[in-house]
Amino acid sequence: MSQWIKNIIEWLRTPGNYFLPVFAASGFVLFAPLQLLKALGIDFWRMEGKPYLGSAFVISAAFVICHYSSISITWGVNKYHMLIAKRAAHARLKDLTPKEKALLAGYLKENTRTQKFWVEDGVVAGLKHANIIYPAVSQADGDHFPFNIRPWVWDYLKKNPHLIGINTRIKHDQSPKKP
Repeated sequence: MSQWIKNIIEWLRTPGNYFLPVFAASGFVLFAPLQLLKALGIDFWRMEGKPYLGSAFVISAAFVICHYSSISITWGVNKYHMLIAKRAAHARLKDLTPKEKALLAGYLKENTRTQKFWVEDGVVAGLKHANIIYPAVSQADGDHFPFNIRPWVWDYLKKNPHLIGINTRIKHDQSPKKP
């Protein structure tokens, strides 16, 4: 491949935010009132360089629009994927087995975000696989590992305790009872 094609391809990979100053400057010179340009002493730029300014404006506008559109679309797609994942997770919480409900109820009843479970418990492994709980550390005391409940699960179950068989609504700011 010839060198000039490589240079063009490399130039096309330039991020759009580098073209933002060219876009703003060429747009200003092209569209600002002539009196303002005369006051700044750059009115001859518009008169003599209009074809170049117009080309720079169009090319830089294309780069800037494509760059920021790409960022916006990527952000939107990520938000959409997060929404779908959240809906799937909420659906999973609505379809818990009785053993899973009892296990998760322990978090809310004890008002703690950490509980210790046997390392080879199948119910714990299922909830871990569903990203509802996660191991707090990689080493434990004997065969019991501390497992934390995910923050979004904690909040969701606090708002919907009926999902795990608790009939009363638990307040977010409820502190543990002192003996």
